[in-house]
Amino acid sequence: MGASQIIRVELILITILVINILNESILFDLVNKGIINFIILTSIIIIYSMSKLTKDLYLFLPLFFILLFSVFVNANQTEAGGLNTFVLFITSLPFLFIKSRKIDFYYMYRCLFTICLFFLVLIYYYYLFGLQETPEHLSFILSGPYINQNTLAMILFSLISLLMFFYPKINKGLFKSKSFILLIFFLYLSVLLTQSRSAILLSTILLLYCYRKYLIYITPVSVLLLWLMPVSLIDRSFVERASSKISEAGSSGRVDFWYKTFSDLTTNVVSFLFGIGVNNVTIKVDDISFSVHSSYVNFIANYGFLASIFMSFILIYIMYNSYKLSRLLFLIIFSILLYGAFETTLFSGYSILWLSMLFIYYSRTCLRDHDAYFNHSVRTSSH
Repeated sequence: MGASQIIRVELILITILVINILNESILFDLVNKGIINFIILTSIIIIYSMSKLTKDLYLFLPLFFILLFSVFVNANQTEAGGLNTFVLFITSLPFLFIKSRKIDFYYMYRCLFTICLFFLVLIYYYYLFGLQETPEHLSFILSGPYINQNTLAMILFSLISLLMFFYPKINKGLFKSKSFILLIFFLYLSVLLTQSRSAILLSTILLLYCYRKYLIYITPVSVLLLWLMPVSLIDRSFVERASSKISEAGSSGRVDFWYKTFSDLTTNVVSFLFGIGVNNVTIKVDDISFSVHSSYVNFIANYGFLASIFMSFILIYIMYNSYKLSRLLFLIIFSILLYGAFETTLFSGYSILWLSMLFIYYSRTCLRDHDAYFNHSVRTSSH
């Protein structure tokens, strides 16, 4: 009996997502991150053993050796934490070059649906009972059991993306399940309450695409909701801060961070080609360290422009493959990659957004497998 018959790959994928969601929260503050990463790494290796290689593997090998050489060149200035980040990233990358033998979309959807329900209960428990770690003057912003509301926004957007990908293949039509509509509504409402502009923008794009046929009905309802919600339910400072963020010019200092990073890279040819070392880029403002707030700028700084060229080619290639298979798949992949332009969430280990994209792309090979989508079609009518 093979491993695929003993362990369900869907269960491993779901388990990794749950561990990752909890690992980002204050609930796991006392848990050793190394142990968590080891569990995820072991789970990923098991998935690899249950999967099939694709002809695209030849794209991975040049990138792998360039990344390895970049790390070697900067070995003297790369700390242990940077090496760990590199190992986590490089061990997750093969998801783009393998394919699943079979994914039960119904099972994935049911698990995701349950996770989202419990997750919403958890974050609103912290929100409504004043248990959040955010400063008192920002208590109206939803952050749940996370120190930063942007972390929560990223998780919510990841869950919306996963649900959007796995659900439509079960029922033909996104409006056939009232429970799904309600769940998406509360997830999107939660994204709004985090006031994360990246998450709000990209979640809105996904929802508008999926429900574009009903745009004439959704638009007035959404406008009314957005007007009534802050007026009747939320502190006045919520409206003031939201208005400020919407009208705020520039990019919250991100461009200045990026300019500073590129300035460091152009000091010599070696730094330009191979970067300045993994996790060596931090921007200090008033003795407070910030990330560069861009996965792509961070990747260039970590590994240099040479590796970035190969990585860009691979990302374009997977978007092309996604577009050929499904417009929705393409939009989800594109939205996640676009999200990474404004947050340091991709290519940096096992972040929830990065893993969500990998799992979605990994499952793409079942798009043409009718049985993988509809082997539980009788039961879907009840949910």
